Amino acid sequence: GKSSINGFLEDYAFSIEAFVHLYENTFDIEYLKLAQKLADYSIAHFYDKEKGYFYFNSDEDPALVIRKIEKSDNVIPASNSAICRALFELGTLMYNKEYLTISDQLLSNSENLMTEHLPYASNWSIQLLNRSHNFYEVAIVGKDADQMRNDLQKNYLPNSLFLGSTAENTELELLESKWMEDQTTVYVCLDQMCKAPTSDLSKAMEQLVKE
Repeated sequence: GKSSINGFLEDYAFSIEAFVHLYENTFDIEYLKLAQKLADYSIAHFYDKEKGYFYFNSDEDPALVIRKIEKSDNVIPASNSAICRALFELGTLMYNKEYLTISDQLLSNSENLMTEHLPYASNWSIQLLNRSHNFYEVAIVGKDADQMRNDLQKNYLPNSLFLGSTAENTELELLESKWMEDQTTVYVCLDQMCKAPTSDLSKAMEQLVKE
């Protein structure tokens, strides 16, 4: 059925992240489209450009005396750190500069929190690591892309996102012009710059673990 209440920022942030991870494990572009719709709604109805943070409740909710801005991570991540990471992951896969800019602004605005209250900034700190160290886009293209993805994901690769296609046509910029007939190929990319393509899983792993 249809929900009768509006979602909070954390609902949108965790849903975006979930759809991104579903895409990574299926290469079904429809999951990214759903994540994009939620991200656009979140920016339109929760984000305050002047403050550089997202409110916990949307501007479509009944007016409150104070709209809460949740910054500190606790038992679960703060809604702002969650949306920060979600926009980073979605923006990276879709090459969406708006998402990445907002994510970086959120992270920058939270530097004092990480410096002065680190126990309450665990999720922020993970995103800081993502931005201060190499973070890879792993593009896999070819009829065996699903199997090759599954094989690579047996390794612990927290500093990477997977995207790919088993067909020549694609809607993602990073996958354009990468199709090779009768061959499944891995492209390890950093900030949209890809290393030499390979069909060898061991060579792909070498590219991922080499700084």
